[in-house]
Amino acid sequence: MKMKQISMAILLIALSVVAVAAECTEAEAKAFEKWDHDWSKYNAEGNRAELEKIYADDFVGIGGLSLGTDSKKTIIDNAVKNAGSNPNRKSTSHNYLITCTPSTVTIVHRNTVVVTTDGKESTSWSRTAHVLEKRGGNWRVVSSFSNGVDGDRGAIFSITLDGDQASMNRDLDWLRKNVADDFVGIIGDGVAYDKPQMIAYLENLWKTDKSKVKTNLSDITIRVDGDMGIITGVRHSKGIDNDGKPVDSKARFSRTLVKRDGKWMRIAATDVGIKAE
Repeated sequence: MKMKQISMAILLIALSVVAVAAECTEAEAKAFEKWDHDWSKYNAEGNRAELEKIYADDFVGIGGLSLGTDSKKTIIDNAVKNAGSNPNRKSTSHNYLITCTPSTVTIVHRNTVVVTTDGKESTSWSRTAHVLEKRGGNWRVVSSFSNGVDGDRGAIFSITLDGDQASMNRDLDWLRKNVADDFVGIIGDGVAYDKPQMIAYLENLWKTDKSKVKTNLSDITIRVDGDMGIITGVRHSKGIDNDGKPVDSKARFSRTLVKRDGKWMRIAATDVGIKAE
């Protein structure tokens, strides 16, 4: 089988597990997300003792760039060998989808990797799916699949998701790095704002903001013409506002990006609220 066929087959298996699995409770989902972050930390540290507890002895992993499979021994040996070898590489996992049954858990998430070389950053993205089984009262990873996000459309969609994640994390540094200096935005009532105004507004807002809102995107359309790209869609925001009141709203958004020195930058944005039916 070709790698694309293998990738699709593994992805379909992972998605079928998601489809039949029951939803985790919020507490369970948070616990498994923390578990996954701890696992990433142990990999980065090359912590063999902790990694031995995580992987099942019959673990099989498939990466998007290899026709081969990785065993428990191969994965752990490589983690120990490569620990700390690239201090200029920063990887984060986010946008988790976690589903549960009494004996299995499926964890799907996005990954953003930023590598700094000679002071210049390059970013890549991938999606990963892990399948866990409860064995002897402990959770063990039995299989993992990871595949990179390729092409300009994939990059534009990934940057848009990263932007939402940055807002949720109150990450002004991400906005400073990924929004063009000549950016202009327009909100629903017609008010325009530039990059410095946006940064100043959010910096002041986030000092006291206690809201907890998660977003989901739908109805996505992406168009690319040379070094210009446009993504449009609907953002559904749900959670609690700064006063602890429920938030459940939708807005149609548009983001225009320009590729400069090989990197896509946000140069324009429009957001218009959708009235509840």
